Amino acid sequence: MNALLARLRDVYVSPAVSSATSRGRTVAPAPAAAVLGPPWEAAVAAAALALALARAGRWQCGLAAFWRAAGGTARLPAYPSARRLAARLGARGIEAEPSLGLVRAALPDAPAQAAAVGERVITAAPSPVTLALAGARVPEIDALLRVQDVIVLACRPDEDPALAHIARESLGGLAAPVVACQVGAGFPGRALAMAGVAAPGGLCRSLWPAVEAAT
Repeated sequence: MNALLARLRDVYVSPAVSSATSRGRTVAPAPAAAVLGPPWEAAVAAAALALALARAGRWQCGLAAFWRAAGGTARLPAYPSARRLAARLGARGIEAEPSLGLVRAALPDAPAQAAAVGERVITAAPSPVTLALAGARVPEIDALLRVQDVIVLACRPDEDPALAHIARESLGGLAAPVVACQVGAGFPGRALAMAGVAAPGGLCRSLWPAVEAAT
């Protein structure tokens, strides 16, 4: 009987393995991305990008961390994978809250501390990590940008395109590719992305070059 139960368990119960191996498939290391922009735009784009990266790479959840960005929003019942990731971060002294398939974390206000915690988040998370960086660029934040797989410029639809061009040129010395995207979702779309439900379709399309660059 024990042998029969073991066989049934193997068929119907998912093994407790990391997201690096799933159904015999080897997955590349989880990507990390930084999103620069105004507080709301950076936050929404980071949440949407975390969800998009997780979906594209078939990770069970994504993580978005916020520095001087608008990270507070509704919290919905989380997936088990997101709860486990939040607990993993909590065990390392990083406060995080899960909501559906998204884990949200706030970075300290001081740039040096924000960069240090941001690096710890990337190291600790076995899932895609996005960092919404809405403060001014300083050497500590630039050091954090250098370890990203892609950098996203989150722009408002009414912004002068020349500003994104100038920002892209200023980031040219970093190793990561730079992608600009417009964040024009209304409040319902923003709330859905921040809660881990889904990203607005237009924002997903705008972020797809960043997903391709990171994965």
